[in-house]
This record gives sequence, C-alpha cells and structure tokens, in this order.
Amino acid sequence: MQRLLVTLLQYGVCSIMPWLVSGMSVGSKVLLSAAAISSLSVALFYAGWWGRRRVKRITWQQSGDWVLTRASPSETTPWILQASSFATPLLMILRWRCVEDSAAVLVFYGEMTTSEWRRWQARLRLHGCPDASTKGHLQ
Repeated sequence: MQRLLVTLLQYGVCSIMPWLVSGMSVGSKVLLSAAAISSLSVALFYAGWWGRRRVKRITWQQSGDWVLTRASPSETTPWILQASSFATPLLMILRWRCVEDSAAVLVFYGEMTTSEWRRWQARLRLHGCPDASTKGHLQ
C-alpha cells in the first residue's frame, strides 16, 4: 500500500509541477507534464519498481548469498548487496548488483511483520549495510 502511495505521489508531482510555472502556454505545460510522467515511468521500470524487472522476492541463504527473483523471466540469480544500501527504522533502500545487471528495492516498515523487519535489519548490519539512523545521514 505504501509503495502505491509513493508512486502515486511521484506521478502527481510530475504532472502538477509544470502547471505551477507562470508565463507558459497550456500546450507547453501539457508537453512538460507528459515528458515528466514518461521519464518517471522509464526510471521506475529500470529501477525495478514495476514491469518485468520488478523484484518479486529476496532470499538470504545460509551461505550468506542473496538470491533475487524477478517478475519476468522468473529467474533466480545470486546478487551482491552494495555498500550504498542503507536502512532506517522505517525504510530500507537495498541496492543490488550481479554480473550483468543491477536492481534497487525500496522496502517500507509496514510491508512485513515486526519480527521479519528486525531480522532484515540485523542481516543488513551483518553484511555491512549502514544504519542511517545511527549515522545521522544517508549515503
């Protein structure tokens, strides 16, 4: 639900911003809105938020490897959690890399149970993911 709200907010901002600028014709505002919405759609697709690149499942294995399952093709590949990932008490931004691709996953606190959230936070600290709440800044 939170992911949907964030996405709708992003699209709303992209469509409204050109209308706040005075001195432009209506046609220019429509074109700028369309360009902003198109750019956001492409960015969300390549970030893995939706479409065939969307990350459906993340699994941490006992060996310490991470396996990400994408929407299509449904393949499971070992991935490396990047040091640029970070976690806060209410949000985790996870950045991944494998041999030929990269992915980013935004996880909100309410998307899993409290015990699962604590487990993920602990695993991320074990794997060197900085805790933004204790550092006082985001990387």
